[in-house]
Amino acid sequence: MDSSCEFDPQRASQLIAYISSKVNVGKVKLMKLIYLSDFIAYEKLGKPITNDMYKNWPKGPVPEGIFFGLEEMSGSVFTVTPKQFERNGEIYEYEKFEPGATFDMSLFTQDQRQIIDGVLLQYGSMSTNDLVELVHEEAPYKMTQAREEIPYYLAPLRCSKQLTPEEIQELQSNKEYLDSVFACIGEP
Repeated sequence: MDSSCEFDPQRASQLIAYISSKVNVGKVKLMKLIYLSDFIAYEKLGKPITNDMYKNWPKGPVPEGIFFGLEEMSGSVFTVTPKQFERNGEIYEYEKFEPGATFDMSLFTQDQRQIIDGVLLQYGSMSTNDLVELVHEEAPYKMTQAREEIPYYLAPLRCSKQLTPEEIQELQSNKEYLDSVFACIGEP
């Protein structure tokens, strides 16, 4: 197997550090920004940045290798600090990601860095709830069931028109229909 197609925790930790150096993020928002970076990279470059496997979770796509490896990846490159905030008299807890003293963006190509910066520019100022709503409306999320893998080949459908429930059902159940959609949009 080509090692460039395997999930690399070192690259993922560098990406987390870079994102957290540019945007104030907790875990949910971080997962959405990484998803957008990976799926846009797949659509534009033919391969994702992290090579992580995404699953359909209640708050949107989640890169499982990153999510479950955060504790092992954190340290000198980035830290995770428990925080609290109050809203409407209730206390909420979250984990804030902060970059370490140094991180290495040389692990990423110029095209990948441009995609990451574009994602941060376009989506970085959005609230976590707005990002969750955004990814819930995207076809790759809608076309998969709870806890099911969200395959990268669905990336070109991210920004397609809003699919009706009937179109989603047709895509999920009819391989010929799915092949015809990819023929129209140019499957990578």
